[in-house]
Amino acid sequence: MAYNFRGYNPNQLLLLPPNLDDWLPQEHLARFIADVVDALDLKPFLRRFRDNVQGGAAFHPAMMLKRALRVLRGCSLQPQDCPGRH
Repeated sequence: MAYNFRGYNPNQLLLLPPNLDDWLPQEHLARFIADVVDALDLKPFLRRFRDNVQGGAAFHPAMMLKRALRVLRGCSLQPQDCPGRH
């Protein structure tokens, strides 16, 4: 089923730094959150979206859930901003 989501590629290159692996340590909480969300079944989220491409494109639920969990935990992608994680 084709949903009308904005492009989302967690492995795309960034402007600075060019590779997320150069930016975040392996043990960073953002990586843990990404692994947990990637392991979840997001079908209940997907059922809320139309597959007929009407309306504006939405952000992918996996990306939004990862961001929401990082915000709720008090983390950005900056390692120093994560409580208890350095």
